[in-house]
Amino acid sequence: MITGFAGCWLTARDHRLLGRTLQKLSAIASPLAPVLQEKLDRALVVRALDDDVAALGSHVEYVLDGCLPERRILVAEGGHGTVGLHLPLATARAIALIGMREGQSAEFPENGAMRQILLRRVLFQAFPAARPEEKTAEIIHLNHFARSRRLPEPRSKAKETR
Repeated sequence: MITGFAGCWLTARDHRLLGRTLQKLSAIASPLAPVLQEKLDRALVVRALDDDVAALGSHVEYVLDGCLPERRILVAEGGHGTVGLHLPLATARAIALIGMREGQSAEFPENGAMRQILLRRVLFQAFPAARPEEKTAEIIHLNHFARSRRLPEPRSKAKETR
């Protein structure tokens, strides 16, 4: 369970990839599955991200438990990357970091212990907003509303005239 975390910003692409990762983790009964489920439940899905939000492909600098800063690249799969350079989505640290804004911190479980992570900087954003007006301007999906209730369909004008 992620605690002390106000939510996160995800692109539709990252949300979809995290959903696939959740399916894989759930299939093997990974203890990370409930952590990722909570992350997805709290996520705000947006058309574009600000440069200070961690996303897939982002080069990030973070501090774990107040120790020295570490730099990694958030990646979908871990099998093809250089050890110590990439941080795959199927890890507790990547799950905690993705969608966080610079300066945000979270507590999360890793190997049976609670850890504290702080996103210091997003050094490089792999998919920056194409135009400045796109930056986090429009939320396209509130995941927790979609799960908990359906919004009523708008009434058509034909029904209103009857």
